[in-house]
Amino acid sequence: MDDFNGFIPRLTRGEFYNRMGLFREVDELIDDAYEFDIKLSAAQEDWGHGRDHPWHVSFHGSSFPGDYERACPRAALYKLMNIPRYAVNRRVMHAGEVGKAMEEALVVKLWRAGRLLSPPPWESQWEFENEDAWLVSTTDAVVLKPGSRRPLVAEIKFRYDKEIHEMLRLYRGPHEDHVRQVRCQIGMAHEAEPMTVRRCFNTGRLAIRMPVFNQREEKEEQQEVCPQHGGQECLHEEQLLGIDRGYIYYASRDDATRNREYYFEHDPGFMRKGIEKLELWRKFFDKGVLPQTNFEAKRFAHPFGWKWTYDPCQYCDFGQECRADTKKAIEKGEMLLLEESEAIEAATQVRPDYDYEVARNKVLARWGLTPRQTAV
Repeated sequence: MDDFNGFIPRLTRGEFYNRMGLFREVDELIDDAYEFDIKLSAAQEDWGHGRDHPWHVSFHGSSFPGDYERACPRAALYKLMNIPRYAVNRRVMHAGEVGKAMEEALVVKLWRAGRLLSPPPWESQWEFENEDAWLVSTTDAVVLKPGSRRPLVAEIKFRYDKEIHEMLRLYRGPHEDHVRQVRCQIGMAHEAEPMTVRRCFNTGRLAIRMPVFNQREEKEEQQEVCPQHGGQECLHEEQLLGIDRGYIYYASRDDATRNREYYFEHDPGFMRKGIEKLELWRKFFDKGVLPQTNFEAKRFAHPFGWKWTYDPCQYCDFGQECRADTKKAIEKGEMLLLEESEAIEAATQVRPDYDYEVARNKVLARWGLTPRQTAV
């Protein structure tokens, strides 16, 4: 039978069964590939994106405690111990990959337009450090508006359209962990020395490094050029001002033109409280103890007297190990040593070669210390 107006194709039996959803082959291979990647990633040390050190050797701006009353020192110390986090599923990985790809595409556009002060995605992110607190903070983008000498921090987040819809209608605000993250970025960037840059005196666009053909040498070489005019004649040096503000930029994965910005200014008090917490947590790590203030022998005892269903415990990567360590500390009647933690046994199940002392010494080496030089 001929096709009916071209809309009913001739199908083989296999094609017909596939259209009916009776067999599939490609998704099975993709699912297997993701499961394999998840297993490999869990067994390897996490280095993060574009970083010079393993992820576990410092506290991070993405989980900065600030003035949050229930900021958890235990979760921070489990991370310093390099305890593997729970394995995510394929759906979560897809969401992260899509969000990261869209973020990088947006940052590349900012770079190409001469509005990006921080490095483009193919280079290492800027890192701001506080040595006393073992704190490292990176930024998605530091941008510079035309006609302005004051850079802005931009933390870019791609979310599901439902969340953006709620933000635009003002019955959902920014995520609190994102707020603490961008406030930390602003605070850390504020401490950095103001930069001198080259930018176009006509358009205000920042110079970017691009391949340019050198006619004298007859070869291509990297040069700083104006992104609009392609040369250097319009470029001039300009001293920028310090960073004291920034934004969380939320955009929809379905339609990136649907977005919401949240503005924040530098808050010295917020930074001071967060740094004080990290310095205290560092001392716990130095002494090799797991912090705990509640030793009441109750059924659902929490190490700090909170509820396990509260944030940040509800979705913590280390909840199971933390509960076991709490019970051991209550039975012992004092704080548990890090080397006695149930998390170490859990880590060896994922990484058979895991060694707590090796992980600890990497943290100390990152900050120029040795086991005998730890604080008291």
